[in-house]
Amino acid sequence: MTRILLVGKKGQIGWELFQSLRHIAVVIATERSELDVTSRQDVFRVLETLKPDIVINATGYNNVDAAEVKKDAAVSVNVTANAFLATAALQEKAFYITYSTDYVFDGHKSSPYIEGDQTNPLNVYGQTKLDGETVIANSGVNHLILRTASVYSLRRPCFLTSFLKKTEQGTQIQVRSDLVGSPTSARYLAEMTTQIISMAGDKHYEWLSERKGLYHLAGNGMASRYEWAQEIRDTLKLNVEILPATQSDYITGANRPIYSALDSSKFYDTFRLRSVSWNKMLKITLDELL
Repeated sequence: MTRILLVGKKGQIGWELFQSLRHIAVVIATERSELDVTSRQDVFRVLETLKPDIVINATGYNNVDAAEVKKDAAVSVNVTANAFLATAALQEKAFYITYSTDYVFDGHKSSPYIEGDQTNPLNVYGQTKLDGETVIANSGVNHLILRTASVYSLRRPCFLTSFLKKTEQGTQIQVRSDLVGSPTSARYLAEMTTQIISMAGDKHYEWLSERKGLYHLAGNGMASRYEWAQEIRDTLKLNVEILPATQSDYITGANRPIYSALDSSKFYDTFRLRSVSWNKMLKITLDELL
C-alpha cells in the first residue's frame, strides 16, 4: 500500500488531507513538534527513516500581513522547508506534492491566470511562495505544485470564519468589493489530491511523474470578497447588511492583487476530472452549518 508522509496535519489543507488520504494509503502525518521542516537534519532523518512513496507538504506561512514584518519566518517555512523536503524526497525517490498561491501574480490581468502567465508578487508572502516553487523545480524532484486561491474551511482562521464571527457582532459588515479571486474549499483540494493519487494506483511514482509540474487548482469562476460574503449570507439566511468597501477603507500591512482568479483547465484536462464552481464548493461547506 502507498506510504504517504503528510507534513502539516493540523493546517487548513493538512487536516482535510488526513481525513481523505487515510482511506487509500498508509498515512504518516506530522506537525511541527514531530517534524521541524525548517531543520535540514530533522527533515532528512525523518524521510530516511520512514521512506515514504509520496511526500505532501501542507505547511505554509500564510499570514499575508504578518509576513511583511516577519520575512525571515515566512522564508523559513515557504522557501527553506520546501528546499529541504524536496531534496530529501529526491534522495528517497519519493514523489513530492505541495500547494502555492494566486498571490504570485500582480493582479494586472483581466482574465483568469494560467500557469504560463508572468509572475510578479506584490507582497512578501507571494514572493516567498514563488521562491518555494522555484526551489522545488530546481531540486530535480518529481513533483506537483498546485497553485490555489482564497482557501477556506470551517476549522481554521480564514475569510469564511472571520466573516461568520462578524455576523455575530453586528448587522452591518464592510467587505472589499475590489478583490476578485477564485474561492476554494480546503476539503475540495484534499479530495482532488486524494483522487489523483488513487488514480495512479500501484504505479503511483511513474504515473504521477508523467504528469508532474505546476497546475492551477481553484474554484471554477470568480467572485469578489463582497460577492463571496453575499453568497454566505444568502445561503445561511443571515440577517446582516453587507457594505462594499475598497482598499482605501482599510489599513493593511501588505498589498494584494486586485484580480487573481485562476484558470484550472490544465489540471482538469490532464487528470480528466470535472471542475466545480466556487459557489457550489461553498454551499457544500456551509451545509455543515444548516
